[in-house]
Amino acid sequence: MSKDLPDAEARRAFVSQALHLSHDILQHSWALRRLAERYPSSVANALSTEARASLDRLVAAHQEAIAAASREVIPLWKPYVQLDAGAVNSRMPWQTASLTALQNAQGLDHLTVRLLAAGGSDRLTVSDALRQLQVNFGRLQ
Repeated sequence: MSKDLPDAEARRAFVSQALHLSHDILQHSWALRRLAERYPSSVANALSTEARASLDRLVAAHQEAIAAASREVIPLWKPYVQLDAGAVNSRMPWQTASLTALQNAQGLDHLTVRLLAAGGSDRLTVSDALRQLQVNFGRLQ
């Protein structure tokens, strides 16, 4: 990275933005998972129309926040890895999808920190970490 970003301030900005976006995706993924645990399909379907609409808006806001951060991640990492947003599986209930999304957000966050720290005890090479970042990112949505 120091070769690609020789200016210390540019490196700091890249690291800061990458960590911010990764943490943002992770926070919203956790929020969706907590909502899914609190409102499984059977509970959500039993809510009043008004309460269900409120829950749907809250879920959509978290999903959009993840999508917005993901759109910013793509050009940020472009010099190092080609990231493609995953296709949204609209047939899967959001409650079910929230667990997979959280697991992939956790992986994305771990790999982001791992790559930016330039080391770790997981024996991953930079190439392997970038490939895993690509896989986790593609499965986010």
